[in-house]
Amino acid sequence: MIYTLKLEGWTLTFVQACALNLESHEKFSEDLYAALKTVEKSDLGTQGSNIRVYKRSTECRGLIKASSEMVVDIMWLFSRHPLLLGVFDDAANLFIYEVTDNGKDLITQIWLTVRRSTLPVEKHDYYRLMCCPYVSDKGKSNIEEYLSGLVAVSHGNDVDVIFTHELKRQFGASVEFSELNRGCCVIHEDSPVTYVTLSPDSTALAVATESGEVKFYILENIQEIVCVQNWTPHEGKFVTCIMFLDAPVDAPPNIQFWKFALTAGDKNRELKLWSCETWQCLGTLR
Repeated sequence: MIYTLKLEGWTLTFVQACALNLESHEKFSEDLYAALKTVEKSDLGTQGSNIRVYKRSTECRGLIKASSEMVVDIMWLFSRHPLLLGVFDDAANLFIYEVTDNGKDLITQIWLTVRRSTLPVEKHDYYRLMCCPYVSDKGKSNIEEYLSGLVAVSHGNDVDVIFTHELKRQFGASVEFSELNRGCCVIHEDSPVTYVTLSPDSTALAVATESGEVKFYILENIQEIVCVQNWTPHEGKFVTCIMFLDAPVDAPPNIQFWKFALTAGDKNRELKLWSCETWQCLGTLR
């Protein structure tokens, strides 16, 4: 769950870690929170970001000293072991922190860094970090670990789909984005990306752009990502949110998870429910 509070010169974002075991229906880590405080303006003319993590059950706290760039999004990865927090800044650098509880404090340390220090990076109006909500009861298998570390980040006209566990295995704790040839792919759109989200089973990616279009991509082959649908859900108004409406608790085995989707347009004042099988609008709320 994500809560955002905007004040003059400040942006506070609270992210609750909550993942659902798709087989046992057990929730875990629901008492773990991360809070991002972004100072956009100050009397000294400086800016910066602080991230605090908090575990409600033990009241343990931790502090992450963010990069020199402005942090624009944070998100818990849906990983049971280790507990990982993703941090994305406006230079399109991705930092993954491991969070551990020693009984007194929450200890945070870098688990993976994907930097762009060798690439020129422009500032953009929209940024998004989205993690795949994939959790299973067989958490030790390679494929499930692989999928639970899937993230998508958007900046400008690009969406990077990154398999963090694959990069960790290949490069250790740090890698330059320009060096990546496996474990990552880039989707380039014709207009700025306003929102991106992943399906619960890691097989689909939805990308919304400023032009008002939404595209659905299939992720079964990371080397050949296929766009299966391209449509304009809000008559040209750009989409501000996309949600897959799945019920893992009641879902029978082998069901298609991304069967229904909810889109929001006109600054979230218009909601539409869609069938991802027929791509027909099932209802509108204004």
